Amino acid sequence: MLLVPFGLFGEPGQGVELRGPHGLEVVGEWAQRLPVGAVEPLGSVLAQRNETDIAGDRATVLEALNTHDGLTGWWTKDVNRKDEVLFFNFPGIPEPFQLRREQADEDAVVWVNIGAFPPHWAGTTITWNLSDAPGGGTRVAFSHSGFPDGEAELPMISETWGTLMTRLKDYAETGKANPFFTT
Repeated sequence: MLLVPFGLFGEPGQGVELRGPHGLEVVGEWAQRLPVGAVEPLGSVLAQRNETDIAGDRATVLEALNTHDGLTGWWTKDVNRKDEVLFFNFPGIPEPFQLRREQADEDAVVWVNIGAFPPHWAGTTITWNLSDAPGGGTRVAFSHSGFPDGEAELPMISETWGTLMTRLKDYAETGKANPFFTT
């Protein structure tokens, strides 16, 4: 058994267990919040899913997901935009990730990968559904979908998105920039 820790998912040792035909399954208390698993089959493709509540309104979360200052506050220091295409540059990566913004409002932010890099993101869609959290604030239901069955990079992708969700939450709640990718 290999556990891939998610920074925001419960106590140390909880995370994702590699098992079954599609590889990843949530274990621990988060199995109740994500009943199908952190990675679930969607026909012939896989989707990575996370969910968290943020102590902030939807406008604040939307700003974190849809503005230069927001995206550089939690993801990477080097983000550019041309029309509806976002260019995310990362240290040591040969070319930027290119994501076309399909929707950006207080209900959802949706990006579609249109670049050739990284190859394992080809044709994938990133969706951030925003709703009112039961105790106040905003519930963010995240998915990164469209991975082919058997995608070898999924454990690394899931671990990274778990960490990024923590960074997003911290940034939206405090306004203090702390991007995951900096050098």
